[in-house]
Amino acid sequence: MASLQVIAQLRGLLAFLSLSTYTMDHLEAALSVLLITRTIQFIGETRFGTIYWSIESVLRCFPGFERIVQEQCSNQIESEVSPNSVS
Repeated sequence: MASLQVIAQLRGLLAFLSLSTYTMDHLEAALSVLLITRTIQFIGETRFGTIYWSIESVLRCFPGFERIVQEQCSNQIESEVSPNSVS
């Protein structure tokens, strides 16, 4: 049962990524900085093999996702702190 949940979550993530060019552009930029040359592999017609490779690609790209989140958090903090807010 747990494996079906993992596959469902993987499919959800891949569906989101396939519809979000914004996210994929940011992921590809982050992977480039991190010198990770291969990006997300989507599930194809032959399911078992491509599910495995898709999971492996998400794990390989995880540092890129972390970098995106860190940059977004850093940008948000910088925008919230302005010279006028310092007492």
